[in-house]
Amino acid sequence: MTRIGPGMRSVVSVGLLAGALAGGWGRTADVRAAVGSRGDPVFWIGPGTTQSTSDDKLQISFSVSSTVQHATYAVHGPLGTAVHSVLYTGSTLSGLESYTFVADQATHRYVVVTTVTTSGVVPVTLTEQLLVAGSTSAKTAIVPGQSNTGITTAVGG
Repeated sequence: MTRIGPGMRSVVSVGLLAGALAGGWGRTADVRAAVGSRGDPVFWIGPGTTQSTSDDKLQISFSVSSTVQHATYAVHGPLGTAVHSVLYTGSTLSGLESYTFVADQATHRYVVVTTVTTSGVVPVTLTEQLLVAGSTSAKTAIVPGQSNTGITTAVGG
């Protein structure tokens, strides 16, 4: 049996305290995002299998004044394209966002169905912004909706 000396007890105590503060005692993995959350994933979508300068840049933002449990993005993009990269910029939603992608739209057209899951039904404002490869001006769609239902935005085409 290994004995823990006085110096080691301090290290173990500090480690346990840090773990409790970081993760909380008895908390589940279903951590919620802060109230007033905002999701901002950025998708690079284009032809082929690797990211390139011919990729479109699609950013989806939402704002909601409630605790977000999960955000799902069903992204429909141009035929013959794929998602090459996704950057999740809403740090309070880390691990609470997911997406699916279907290539079934016309060139440079994107339709996104976003579902923001909260414990109750609250207003949600969605913004979809598209920067087409080679362009310097973005196309934007802003749509109000409610949490716990799919909200559809469309840009481009």
